[in-house]
Formats: sequence, structure tokens, C-alpha cells
Amino acid sequence: MQQHPQFTLTILDPTSLLGGEVLAALRHAFPAARRKLFHTSGDGDHLIAEVRGEAMLVPPLGAADELDGSDVVVATATPSPAAAARLLPWLRTNPAVSLVDCTQPGLAPAESLPVLCAPPPGKTERRWFHLADPALWAPGRVLQSLASLDPREVLLTVLLPVSDYGVAGVEELVRQASARLSGRPPDRAKLLPGVLAFDAAPVAAAHREALADQVRALFPDLTAHLTAVQVGIFHGHAAVLAVRTGAGTDAATASSLIRTSPGVRLARRNERPQPSGAVDSDEIVCADVRYEDGWVTVWLVADSVRVGGAQVVVDIVAAVRAS
Repeated sequence: MQQHPQFTLTILDPTSLLGGEVLAALRHAFPAARRKLFHTSGDGDHLIAEVRGEAMLVPPLGAADELDGSDVVVATATPSPAAAARLLPWLRTNPAVSLVDCTQPGLAPAESLPVLCAPPPGKTERRWFHLADPALWAPGRVLQSLASLDPREVLLTVLLPVSDYGVAGVEELVRQASARLSGRPPDRAKLLPGVLAFDAAPVAAAHREALADQVRALFPDLTAHLTAVQVGIFHGHAAVLAVRTGAGTDAATASSLIRTSPGVRLARRNERPQPSGAVDSDEIVCADVRYEDGWVTVWLVADSVRVGGAQVVVDIVAAVRAS
């Protein structure tokens, strides 16, 4: 793909868990693009991002005019309040610049188009795109595949790993697990919402409602109910998706529709997919597809950083460039 010589991608926080994947994917997809890298943590030190063995210096985002010349800004981690206070006014005064917002609950979700995938041609007049929460990427993709069954209502239970809190969240869970295995009481949680090692807990009401609001924004014609559980696993999302359909069907038909969705695989006979098995895979794996009393139910697992993060960013940038 030929790139315009002035095409400039600005990637914020490329040292974050998702940021590294996004940086690598954008470099591969747009090799001729100019890249600007900044971190927004509030720390004044320079950081180092490493992609395929190449080290890159990542300075802090200082004055907003450092963003001048950007065609697309990709935010991969929640910025510090001070950085956000500079970033948002700059974006609002530069309406030609596209924003791909991968943060949760988002920099300005009310001003952004919620997306699970790249917008279709002709739908890029809104320049700000907010990626759905990683917990919703796999069930959202499967739900889209069932559109021909006239879905009316959805019950969704999502299991959230601590990788949603980044590398620091994973390290905190390691310390909690080590303490419990040694018989010591774990330290009080600092980043995580509680002591999660070998345990689970419902997420806070505000977090649950934010996820439910995203489902309703993505699927406005559906009645949506959502439960979210924070679980003591490191990586990999899992969900139970139940969809009430308006059209009669059966498990075989539903399975056939799910199978046609790109990147989705039905579990093999006797396979019991677990979140740990999805890590570092590009597939969404679905199992236990059932149809009972008008409801299609499915269990699914995915590594959401792989299936709905970096590649969706690439697809959105490509759609913006083509518009």
C-alpha cells in the first residue's frame, strides 16, 4: 500500500501492554508512515519501547503542540490527568485529526464512535473512534455473526483477567499468589480491586454499567444485561453469551453462523477451551453452543489483546486513510 509522505501516526504510550502490540502492527502495516511516540504517564523521564529487537526512545508528552502534524493519534493507555487536559483540547481544535482511543472507559466516549471493528466505507465522517472494552471484543464478534437470527435480547457474563490492569496488575497478582501459597496474608491491593489470587469477585457497579453501556451503544436494537466478574487469572478473556432470537433456529444452524465469522473457531470434539489456552492466539474459540427455548448460548475464550486490539487499530487507520 503506497503511503502519502506526510502521513503521520502518533502513538501514545507504546510501552503499555497494548501499546507494544499496536506499535508493531502499525509499523508492519504502514512502513512508510512517519511515527511520533510519546508517553502520558506524568513521569518526566524518557522511556524505551522495543519492537522486534529495535529500541525506540519515548519522550513524555509535554506541550500539546508536540502533536502538531499528526494525521492519526492512537491512545493505548489512560493518560495522566495533566496529559489528558492538554490532549483533548488539542484534538477538539484540530478536527481533521483522527483519534483511535483504546483506553477505558475512554478519553471522551460521548464524542466518539464506539467500534468493535473498522467502520464500513463512507462511515468515517466521525473522526474519533473508541474501541470497545477488550472483554466485549469476542462476544461482540460472535453476536454480530448471529445477526440473521434476529437477536432481541442478550445476557452476557464476562470474566476479566488482571492483564486489563497492565503489567503492574499481573505483577501484583503474582505477589498475592506467592503470599497465599506461602501461608502469609497478601498485602492490601494497590492497583487491583482486591486480593484476587485463586479467587474471584464481581466488579464495581460503575465498571459493570460502563461495560453494559458499551454493549447498548454497539447493539442499540438489543435489550442487554451484563454481569462482569474479576477473576484471579493473568491473561485471556472468557464469556458466556446468551442471545434470545426472534427467528427459530437450532444449535447446528447457530454453530454454522458462528463458524463463518472471521477469526472464530468452534471447539473440537472433547475440547474444553480455557482462557489460558487462548493466550498468544489470534482465534476466538467457541464451545458448548446450545439452543433452548429461543436462546442461543455459547462459551467463548480469547486473547483480546491479539484478536481485537492491534489489528482493529490497523483496520481503522486504513479506513481513515481510504476515506
